Amino acid sequence: MFDPDRLLRDTLPSHPRLLFYPSCGTRCIADIMAADCDVFVFADYRARDPRARRRFWNEIEAEGQTMGKPLTLEASTVGTRVFRVGEKLGFLFFRDNNEVLARIRRTMRVVHCFVGINDGCREGGNYECVHSRPFLHSLLSASAEDLVYITDHSEYLGAHTRFRPRRYVPVSDDEGYDFSLNSVFVRHRNLTREFINENMRYYVNRLNGASRSTSYLPAFARYRSVWRGGVIAHYDVTRRKRDDVSFNTAESPKTAFYEAADVEPPLKEKPFG
Repeated sequence: MFDPDRLLRDTLPSHPRLLFYPSCGTRCIADIMAADCDVFVFADYRARDPRARRRFWNEIEAEGQTMGKPLTLEASTVGTRVFRVGEKLGFLFFRDNNEVLARIRRTMRVVHCFVGINDGCREGGNYECVHSRPFLHSLLSASAEDLVYITDHSEYLGAHTRFRPRRYVPVSDDEGYDFSLNSVFVRHRNLTREFINENMRYYVNRLNGASRSTSYLPAFARYRSVWRGGVIAHYDVTRRKRDDVSFNTAESPKTAFYEAADVEPPLKEKPFG
């Protein structure tokens, strides 16, 4: 009998970069697999019966085909689809987000990139926001030392167009995680049509001091343009002792947020679309 957990644990490279996207829905799955990771784990428990799961998978497959990024189904069980986009391997689990995160931990893998967008916590029926304290703490305990954290809303970090430049999230009395805003994916309001399709004028606004690659955010271009998703933020997350944190946690509310609204900045790099 096919065992997806065994595949995840035993037959992959020793240290693959793993992206985890809970409450993923059916949109932009093939696009997201362009991000700089080797293995992609998606979770969604909305489709509960076999017929609904077939319909869910067919929507993902059809969108990939339409966009010229076909998905190759390698294995299928009642609760799992294993597939590839090019050479990259994807797992879709029709299970609760917490259960899938526990599976990742059991296979001795760690999460290198977390995607928490459009998770249905407000209007989609999800009982737990993927950025809530319990789930966030579980995620951080299963993450790599340096985690890329992608979000469009968070009680800790901000939402819509206002994101905190930095935030320390404690997980114990003496240890926590330092969230540092690397970049945001915003829309130009004043680009000439010669650059790109009028509905897909987006670019990565990399903040001063950002030290890592911003190659994750362009994978969300269609999410912003076609599906009208909001501003997306990329945070670099590092585990730290509490006394190592060097920023002032008592920032005033007026200066505590970076305004990430769609703007008209000087064009420094070609937009994505």
